[in-house]
Amino acid sequence: MPVQQTLNTRFYRRLVEIDTLSSGCWLWPGQVLKGYGIIWEGPILAAAAEGRARKKTRAHRVSYELFNGPIPEGMEIDHVCHTNDDDCPAGDACLHRRCVNPDHLEAVSHMENVFRRDERFRRTGVRAVKP
Repeated sequence: MPVQQTLNTRFYRRLVEIDTLSSGCWLWPGQVLKGYGIIWEGPILAAAAEGRARKKTRAHRVSYELFNGPIPEGMEIDHVCHTNDDDCPAGDACLHRRCVNPDHLEAVSHMENVFRRDERFRRTGVRAVKP
């Protein structure tokens, strides 16, 4: 699939620009929306020629799929680095949302993702804001 190959190539090119935090987080160097790294699918000119808009995808999801394989149906990607960082401010200011380190990403059910978010809130008193 040429669009996916282009997406993967673009993702790998950005990896050389990544800042690594002491936590091991790889911070996405590209566009950010609501704290999450964003990567655009497909070439601009091809989309324009076909009369369609390009689709944006969260960079951490692309990273997970590149390094771990497809995200299982019905699963979400949890930033384990965020779950374990009690000092993180959460919400859009959370740097962990930009993390694309595949070792920090885990496929979990929505229920597990919400449980982890709420458990972190009980420990820290900092509520994460769902985008």
